[in-house]
Amino acid sequence: MPLPRWAGRLLLLLAGRALTAEAIYPDGHFDHVTKITDADHLNTVISETLSADQTLMVRWIASPG
Repeated sequence: MPLPRWAGRLLLLLAGRALTAEAIYPDGHFDHVTKITDADHLNTVISETLSADQTLMVRWIASPG
């Protein structure tokens, strides 16, 4: 059974987005990344960021083990 026309277009759009994902982040973006491995370090980073009146984004990434 063939895909409906809208589903084919959606797949093309998603494939195009996947190919351009690297263009989302400007050069040097990951120079600002800090790897946090435990809750104490996370709490310290949050406290320091709030004290400096800055913005912080935390992204959780599952890792094996």
